[in-house]
Amino acid sequence: MTSDALEAALWKLGTKQLIANLETDMYKGGAFYDSVSPPNRLFNKYDIETVIVDGSKIYTLSVKGQVATDTIYYLHGGGFACGLSLIHWEIITYFADNLGYKIVIPDYPLIPKSDYIEIYDFILNLYKEISSNEGRLFLVGDSAGASLVLGLSQLIAKQNLRKPEHMIMISPWMDVAMTNPEIERLQPIDPSLDCEGLKYAGQVYSMGDLQNPLVSPIYGEYQDTSPMTLIVGTLDLLYPDCHKFNEICKEKGVNLSFYEYENMVHLFPLFNIPQAKEAKEIMIASMQ
Repeated sequence: MTSDALEAALWKLGTKQLIANLETDMYKGGAFYDSVSPPNRLFNKYDIETVIVDGSKIYTLSVKGQVATDTIYYLHGGGFACGLSLIHWEIITYFADNLGYKIVIPDYPLIPKSDYIEIYDFILNLYKEISSNEGRLFLVGDSAGASLVLGLSQLIAKQNLRKPEHMIMISPWMDVAMTNPEIERLQPIDPSLDCEGLKYAGQVYSMGDLQNPLVSPIYGEYQDTSPMTLIVGTLDLLYPDCHKFNEICKEKGVNLSFYEYENMVHLFPLFNIPQAKEAKEIMIASMQ
């Protein structure tokens, strides 16, 4: 698939309208859509363990027949309102195939039933458990999950916990207030994201505390965190704040490797396009 074909497919899929309807759908009292469990075909190639903690599933995936000593802690995106999707399982199995690591994937609590405090409690407790294991540990997330990676890194530093070897953020949601003036320019051309829908989700998630650095990680401090890699496309509604974050990191001497791809959409590394191949290779190299 070409990048143009992907963009056209996203417009046709109607993802942008789904995001725009977040407020309406949340009034129904549940998460925006249910998580996708590991597809049956995966069980032929991977060992997948599922445990339930406080009503939320935690998956652990590894390639059958391989002894994995290193771990990826993967935090999925979805605007804090949507669970795991098929494209998440695709990137998760890609990492497992190319690195041979064990991958831990929490299907963490979602808004509107939960807020950022409950979500962080859940993912931090799991991180503490994972970090007690031997082997190297990596933090990876996409979109809202990448925001959680950055917030979690702040808590890890403050609590003097074991730091991950490296952190990877794919199209991270840096500021839930969505006030960067450049966002308005991208609103009509981003085929996936809608500004007003995201603003509403951010308000619910943050309980109005929009500049809390756990909620909007652009306000956080990262001098004492692990090395980071950030990958984003310039057609992404979240790109302006990612670009701003890179400038802040350069000013403060934060160890961030920043990769921006011209005319690429939100979460493009998760799709089967040529530019995604290069981005995936960058991620693999940073975790080897």
